[in-house]
Amino acid sequence: MLQNKSILISGASGLIASCFIDVLMRKNQDGLNCKVYALGRNVEKAKNRFSPYWESNLFDFISHDINTPLEMDTDTVDYVIHMASDTHPVAYATDPIGTVTTNIIGTYNMLDFTVEHKAVRFAFTSSNETVAMLSSLTSITVVILTPTQCALDIQKANAAVRHYARPIRSKRTSTS
Repeated sequence: MLQNKSILISGASGLIASCFIDVLMRKNQDGLNCKVYALGRNVEKAKNRFSPYWESNLFDFISHDINTPLEMDTDTVDYVIHMASDTHPVAYATDPIGTVTTNIIGTYNMLDFTVEHKAVRFAFTSSNETVAMLSSLTSITVVILTPTQCALDIQKANAAVRHYARPIRSKRTSTS
């Protein structure tokens, strides 16, 4: 399925994404020939983490903040796996609206990129900590979409942003 394909992975320096990249690059040594575009914010962190592959022609690190639309020189990317999000409890506690907004905008930008670059599939995954009344659970969510579904979700996302942005802005201004 990934033989001679390309894959864009956002949040590349995160735990799950970096492990997945390790697996892909190891499989590349066995002839997979899968081009990995690793998307993240911190070049130095990525250079340390991915040093064994840094010079490989099957690995490209792209320094990018997912809050802005992503533009790449390549016409197509076969698969997009969106793993960049802020799920840290401190971020949610100190800036819940900013954290959720960043996650929504980042996902929107990755969906838009998927449609523009004619990817075969889009997968969203997030590891996060869920605190229940009596226990702490770790969960992983995976959503896989086709480009057509991405386009429909972009339309739904636009409608949701228009619907929810007004109440969020009014709450911000009334509490400031």
